[in-house]
Amino acid sequence: MKKIILLVSLIVALSSCGGGGGGGAPQTNSATPQIPGGTQSPLMPVPPMAQNPIGPQNSVPNNPNNQNNPNNPGISVEPEIPKNIEIPTGKGVKVGVLDDDFVSGSNAITKRFYIKDDFHGLLSSGTPFDEVLAKEFGNRFVALTKDEGVPGKDDHGLIVATILGGKSGKGAKGASVYGVSFGEPNSLIIDIKKYKELKDKGVTIYNQSFGTPRGYSEFTINNYKNGMYGSVLRGNATHNELDKKVTELMDFYREAVNEGALFIWAAGNTDKGRTFNEPTIQAGLPHFIPSLHKGWIAVVGVKPDGREYDTHLARAGGARYWTISANGNCELATCTDIGSSFAAPRVSASAAKIKERFPWMTGHEIKQTILTTAKDIGQPGVDTIFGWGLLDEEKALKGPAQFSKELIVGERAANAGAEAKFNANIPAGMVSIFENDITGLGGLEKSGNGTLILTGDNTYSGITYVEEGKLSIYKENGSNIRISPQGTVMTYPKTVIGLRNFDGTFLPVNVDNNGGTFENTGSGAVITGNYTAARGSVTKADIGTKLTVKGTVNLNGENTLVQTVKNRYVTAKPMNEAIIEAEKGINGNFTKVETPELINASSEVTGNNLTVTLSRKNVEEYVTSLETTDEMRRVAAQNIETS
Repeated sequence: MKKIILLVSLIVALSSCGGGGGGGAPQTNSATPQIPGGTQSPLMPVPPMAQNPIGPQNSVPNNPNNQNNPNNPGISVEPEIPKNIEIPTGKGVKVGVLDDDFVSGSNAITKRFYIKDDFHGLLSSGTPFDEVLAKEFGNRFVALTKDEGVPGKDDHGLIVATILGGKSGKGAKGASVYGVSFGEPNSLIIDIKKYKELKDKGVTIYNQSFGTPRGYSEFTINNYKNGMYGSVLRGNATHNELDKKVTELMDFYREAVNEGALFIWAAGNTDKGRTFNEPTIQAGLPHFIPSLHKGWIAVVGVKPDGREYDTHLARAGGARYWTISANGNCELATCTDIGSSFAAPRVSASAAKIKERFPWMTGHEIKQTILTTAKDIGQPGVDTIFGWGLLDEEKALKGPAQFSKELIVGERAANAGAEAKFNANIPAGMVSIFENDITGLGGLEKSGNGTLILTGDNTYSGITYVEEGKLSIYKENGSNIRISPQGTVMTYPKTVIGLRNFDGTFLPVNVDNNGGTFENTGSGAVITGNYTAARGSVTKADIGTKLTVKGTVNLNGENTLVQTVKNRYVTAKPMNEAIIEAEKGINGNFTKVETPELINASSEVTGNNLTVTLSRKNVEEYVTSLETTDEMRRVAAQNIETS
């Protein structure tokens, strides 16, 4: 019964222009995705981008239908390009700060910030630690108990935490911060039990503004653990006891990184007038344990404008591929200190905001996003002073700007020729937008049943694998695309699947549909190479859309065309639409054409065009053929057909 009622309603809609004559203007619905509630970012439409420049070869055709006027026949409305607009604060993200000290409460007062002027400046005094935490964080700060040792009563940790997430800082003011007091008078002891406690509480981003004042290259693969001895055990201990403690710590780091954690380290400062051209042993650990590269960042402290201090702090050195630079000024009231200790929490704050915007990202993807969006300073490219460059949080919140093989698989594996893919594993119901232009020699793997939207002009050259979910491409994408059975690729009027040359021409790029779905929305999309649809593939298009293929279209049997009729009248009089034009020819045809239930359709290859013929079924005959019909419905259908 419900089916018949719905069909009659649809018949009325499809028949409102009468039984013959031409159809109305083909239009597309707005392509701005609708973001479900929860952790997804809201979207704001922005005006359509200008046409891509046209080169003398492999140029993008000027499609007369690709105009923004819905009032004229044959003209489609261009979709609005989505954009992230919500300003993240790190809300819902848990960050650990390992420093000194968060447990002394009212038994210690600040010495470098939160200084109170009393008696009109004649006297000054610090502020109790617990008062600072209450004012800066409210209920967003949790201090883990100190099971062993004596607190150091140093306000260094309070400064670091406040820069990262306090009200007085410029960091992640919505993040939950967990403080671990590692410091003791004149020493620092790393307690692995506290690392594990942080992990059990859900912390995935760890800020470490400390380190042994020795460069990592002072050690070798055989003795690097020696550089960690002084920070893992109190009192006297044998070499074997110390080695065991360090091994336990390294095992924790490996496990946590593999599970998606991100460890952010101060690169180091100076030591009794000695400067360093590389990070500390802690910040440099991926040199000895390459697998740590996925979740490790060393942070060089520099002036706010990116210049080094007169006496430079520890530089990137050979750790350049996991190093970034950031503002090393304290910049809190009454605090004038500088150091990489204060640069690290700025990177940690950015990491927390990125995690809020892209909650599916692991530490590996967050690291790539932070480093590849850094502002290049010093020598061009990744250098031994600043690493990737100066932290650019605004750009980082738009997603990665490069798929770097060195960041994805590590420098050694990249040099050995390993394939590298940025992993966008987005769960069902979630939509993420990458707004930056993405470069690099790496590729992209879209997994998970959610949606990834690319709105930049992308020139990364590694393969794009769409394994699951949806990948929407609004502009240029210079990567060969392979669509798996559970994957969908969507294109739009400004989409060009091609790698742009410096002279404006395009190198051919192919789309291989291996049983998935390729959906073209609006007229104007271009594939500069070949489009191949294997057995079981679906190609989907709206009436009035047209896909231009500069190479060959190969339809390799038992694949389906799904023809939609959004905002378009289909009458009983057949209408023909060319939905694919292939400059180098079309091999094969679709074995099945699927349409709404009241539409007849067929496809035909004529020359270099694949044309679809559509017409409305006879309403009276259709309703009469239904098993559950009756005389009243038959008469109603007859009246509609003859009206």
